[in-house]
Amino acid sequence: MENIKEISQRTDNLVNSSLRSILDGPTLMVVTVEATTTRGRELPAAELKTISRACEMTLSLDRAKHVLTTYVQSRMNLFAPNLTALIGSLTAAQLLNFAGGLTGLAKTPSCNIPPLGSKNNKAQTGFATNVGVRHQGFLYHSPIISGIPPDLKKQAMRIVSAKLVLAA
Repeated sequence: MENIKEISQRTDNLVNSSLRSILDGPTLMVVTVEATTTRGRELPAAELKTISRACEMTLSLDRAKHVLTTYVQSRMNLFAPNLTALIGSLTAAQLLNFAGGLTGLAKTPSCNIPPLGSKNNKAQTGFATNVGVRHQGFLYHSPIISGIPPDLKKQAMRIVSAKLVLAA
């Protein structure tokens, strides 16, 4: 058990933070248990170098994504001020990107707004799927909806999506 705790709290990696701060609970448990029980072999230096390069490239892509997202968020007040005031710059940018622009979002029926950006994970067979709200897309994770009690989220998403189409 000490090995699992040590692996989850080590910070000597590429991102200089513990796995606990990067991975969610179930994924962290799978990674640490596999790391402590696997009877593998040492990676050759060439393979380790390739894996390290791939990790560094992934981290640099994530940093580039963050820079682009920050830039788009800073410009959302110019492109869609009404939409940005209603749901925030990040969610507005995500919806505009997914719908194909302001015109595409304005032409989208309000009942089709909540599922935009939701992931239909069929790979998670065996996990609970009755989470209460079917469409957990960009709108569900926006600040305006996340602060609402769970029993009212479905109705709030319906109301906000109708206002979104009007604002677009």
